[in-house]
Amino acid sequence: MTPRLLWPALLATLVLTTSGCSREVVMTDRERVNERIPWEIPTPEVDLNAWQAPEQLGSFTYQGEINLDQRHLRILRYTRQRDNKEQRLELQLFPIPGGWDDMPPSRLIAGQYGPQRQQLGERALHRGALEVIVSEERADVEDALPLPVAVGHLQQQYPNARAVTLLSVTALPPVFVSATVTGHPDQADDLDRAMREALLDFAAANPETSDASP
Repeated sequence: MTPRLLWPALLATLVLTTSGCSREVVMTDRERVNERIPWEIPTPEVDLNAWQAPEQLGSFTYQGEINLDQRHLRILRYTRQRDNKEQRLELQLFPIPGGWDDMPPSRLIAGQYGPQRQQLGERALHRGALEVIVSEERADVEDALPLPVAVGHLQQQYPNARAVTLLSVTALPPVFVSATVTGHPDQADDLDRAMREALLDFAAANPETSDASP
C-alpha cells in the first residue's frame, strides 16, 4: 500500500457556503500566506509543449488541449464513460515559480494545492452550489513520482443534485501538474483510483522531460 503523509496544512476542513450573499471560508494562516505566494514571484521560461500528452491515461482517452501562453498554462483534457455519463479529467501544467527551488517538498506542493482548492470551491459556488465541503485531504508519496501528491475531495451540494470534484496536485519539476475530475459522490473512491493511475501514467510517459530535483 502506498504510504501516506498527513500535513497539518491539509488537515483543516474548508467549508464554503452560500446563504443569500454570505460566504464562509475556514482556512489556516499558512494557507492564506501560501495563496499569495505563487502570484508574487516571476514565472520562469519553461517549454510546456515539451511534455507528451499520451492518447490514454489509465481509463481516460485524450480529447484535446488548450495552450494559454500569456498565463503560462497548458490544459490537457481526457474523458471516459461511466454509467452512460461522460467524466472529464483535466490536467494543468504550469511552471514552478522562481524562488521555490529550495522549498521542502511538502511546502512546495501545499503552497500550490491551497490556491487550487480555493479556486475550485469558489467556482462551484458561482455555478450554484449551496455548500462546498473539502474532505479526504491527504498527501500521498508515490515511488514513481519525485514529489508528494496532495489530494482533496470537494463535496458539492446543489439545490437538486450532489457532486464531488477530486483535486490532485504534484510536481514534475520544472512544472506543477494538477488534475481534476468530477462525478457523483458515490463514485469518489473509483475517481480517486482513476486519477492516481492517470497521474502515474502521465509521469511514466515523460521520464526525460522532468527533472527529479525540484
